Amino acid sequence: MIIRAMAACKVLFCRNKPSLLVIRADLNYPAVTLYPPLDELMSQLERFTQNILNCTHRFGRWMDGFCRIFEPKINPETSEKYLPYTFYDDVVQNPMVVDL
Repeated sequence: MIIRAMAACKVLFCRNKPSLLVIRADLNYPAVTLYPPLDELMSQLERFTQNILNCTHRFGRWMDGFCRIFEPKINPETSEKYLPYTFYDDVVQNPMVVDL
């Protein structure tokens, strides 16, 4: 699922059809100003990609030898529920995900 999502994202940004993003450039000699600024655009694209990976934090792992998902635990600092074992660690180490 994650590999398909990241591959689809890559195809969207690497295609020759009409682009998904519009960047406007103004020339005020000697400087060129981009809208949106390049650093803001790069941070948004990085956040978009990280959100694809971070969605795996919501999918809990099954207990070894059982068909039950690990029970959520309560974080002592924030008193919020969280899943102690998710697919995130396996997904971020997958060589295909790293390449994409």
